[in-house]
Amino acid sequence: MRSWFGRVRAPLRAALDAGQEAGTVRDDIDAETLTWLWHGLFLAAGVRNAISYDGGARGAVDAARALSELLRPPAA
Repeated sequence: MRSWFGRVRAPLRAALDAGQEAGTVRDDIDAETLTWLWHGLFLAAGVRNAISYDGGARGAVDAARALSELLRPPAA
């Protein structure tokens, strides 16, 4: 499980690090914490979909959009 989590989290962490470096992701939030937030969102959607394939996991898309908005740096 740790190996699988690592494979999932590595590209997430790299993308967040790159976004923070480029100024497209807030840099006042720890990238490791952000990685866990995204990973948790993916896991929750997967579990929801596995329990009941009724489209309820699509709510994760809305949650991902909201999280993306929250992570944008403030307008200058």
